[in-house]
Amino acid sequence: MEWPCLTVSNLLVTPLKQWNMELINSFFDNATARNIFNTPLFPSVTHDVPVLKFERDGVYSVKSAYKDILNHDVAVL
Repeated sequence: MEWPCLTVSNLLVTPLKQWNMELINSFFDNATARNIFNTPLFPSVTHDVPVLKFERDGVYSVKSAYKDILNHDVAVL
């Protein structure tokens, strides 16, 4: 199966504010699908907003994440 460019909104049944279980199960292994299904969808959230800090060039990279970890008390799994 070919991977399309998916976004989180593609994985939702938007009017019902539910995960699209059939689609998720078709693209992800069982463990990953279970993790997605366990991610809560809050009724108070009505639209997506970026939450990552961007670099000056506007790109959040592995380097950006590394710097964030070094600059914050972040638990690394």
